[in-house]
Amino acid sequence: MIKLFGGVDRFDRESGKWRQYRHDPDDPDSLSNNFASVIYKDQSNVFWIGTASGLDRFNPETETFAHYQAYVEGPAGAPENNVRAIYESAKGKFIIGTKGGLYHFDLEENRWDQFDYIESDDFHNLSTAWVFSFLEDHEGKLWISTFSDGLYVIDLETEEVSHYHNDPDPPSSLGSNLVNMGFQDPNSVLWFSTAGGLNMYEPETETFTHYREKDGLLNDSIYCVMGDAKGFLWLSTNMGISRFDPKSETFHTFF
Repeated sequence: MIKLFGGVDRFDRESGKWRQYRHDPDDPDSLSNNFASVIYKDQSNVFWIGTASGLDRFNPETETFAHYQAYVEGPAGAPENNVRAIYESAKGKFIIGTKGGLYHFDLEENRWDQFDYIESDDFHNLSTAWVFSFLEDHEGKLWISTFSDGLYVIDLETEEVSHYHNDPDPPSSLGSNLVNMGFQDPNSVLWFSTAGGLNMYEPETETFTHYREKDGLLNDSIYCVMGDAKGFLWLSTNMGISRFDPKSETFHTFF
């Protein structure tokens, strides 16, 4: 469990007890920062914690943390060291999203390599984007949700990059440049929670269908989208929870 300013808590199901991990300035092996935003378990069952001061690897035997930073000599609070998303691809590529760009992380050499991609205009820059979350789709493409740069898509084989952003013309562009996360349902349909409602990706036309308040959504600002066994989508919003039925395209709200 994560507390944004309270470090990390671990619950032992057998004993029913909690173990707290906090940053201790006098202990170099403690958690690097009490602002912990993401926990990730890799394919080797190693736990990684993304904090405002870098990437921490947890050693369960010693209950200590090893620390890795993209910008070692940077100032305190450097956005490049503020880790917000962690992902290991099906083929073992370790990718880190920070408040200051996207990085490859070499597990063997503990080396950070910035993913350098800049579009033709100055606004869209994956090397400095504030990354929120990752989604690897069924085709092995990595969808990257960002705070203000929309959606990026990386082919993990070729590292070819595509980009989708909000544009009033055409209206079928991404609903907002603030994208919180993506979800792919069992039918391989891609859904994205944005500040501009629920967005469904149309791969044939590379456009998006929007579902907003006018369509019955509780609130246009959506943080999380997840699916259940019955095919419904569950959406957390600024006003409560909405459940969406993709078949009937209708919403049910929970306050």
